[in-house]
Amino acid sequence: MTDTLPTPAELMPRWWQIGAQTLLYAAYLLWLIPLVQYFANGASLGTALAWLAGVIVVQFILAKLVSLAETLATARALENLRAARDGDAPNFGEID
Repeated sequence: MTDTLPTPAELMPRWWQIGAQTLLYAAYLLWLIPLVQYFANGASLGTALAWLAGVIVVQFILAKLVSLAETLATARALENLRAARDGDAPNFGEID
């Protein structure tokens, strides 16, 4: 049986997990902007497609920022877990 390490998202505090999920799910609502503009406001198809491209970019950036924050915040913890799994003690430096 292999030991699998937790993902960076699983190591984050519960409040972060809830907040990150809420933010990313709320970003799905951005898809409504081009639809509302096209159907309700009478925007041209080109304008709606430009907004759609913008929504895709914003959602991608939000997802990458959340992932980056989780990775940076948990890098040392994952390193220590890998060392413990492999039987190596974490390197805290030499004591003179």
